[in-house]
Amino acid sequence: MKKYYLVLLLSGSFSPAMTQNENKAAFALLDHISQHSFRATFTYTNRSSQLELLEHFEGGQIAIQGHKYRLTLPGQEVINNGKIVWTYLKDANEVQITDYAPEQEAVTPGTIFANSRRDYTLCSFDTHQTNGHIYDNVELLAKDAENSLSKVKITVEHTTKHIEYVEIMDSNQTLHSFYITDFEYNLKFDKAFFSFNTEEHQGVEVIDMR
Repeated sequence: MKKYYLVLLLSGSFSPAMTQNENKAAFALLDHISQHSFRATFTYTNRSSQLELLEHFEGGQIAIQGHKYRLTLPGQEVINNGKIVWTYLKDANEVQITDYAPEQEAVTPGTIFANSRRDYTLCSFDTHQTNGHIYDNVELLAKDAENSLSKVKITVEHTTKHIEYVEIMDSNQTLHSFYITDFEYNLKFDKAFFSFNTEEHQGVEVIDMR
């Protein structure tokens, strides 16, 4: 799995021109999300549009605070404290340590929201009601053709601002879909939460690639 992706299957067409009010409302929503710490539990699927293959993961969890995050999946865990990235492979009991590279910001979870104005153009923004709930939908297109996340769609519950669904198309034309099953804002994470503790993993092999 692409370990840094937090998002879902992109579909539909893109409107060629957004009004000033739509741009303002859409990016204000993304700014709001980026200014809060949150934790989300999700199920994930990806599909290659070329190979027409579908892969399913039972689920995972991600916690984000600014540029820090902790991503937990069935087979691995990725932790970023803003300076160092630990990738723990559970079956191998191995952790790989690398420096956090600022030039990779566009493919880390929190920066999709934090850098949305810089990296993306608004393709569409709409509000609709389903099953008694009102949802805001934001679709973005990367400004730079070299951006590894070329298209992004985000669905947010209008009142609570909880993320319900996010989808991404990457530069390899693979669709990544994240269905949020539980979402919490403004959680307090201590410093140790965004670091890897070798003492908690007996016999772990440490591969320091810095």
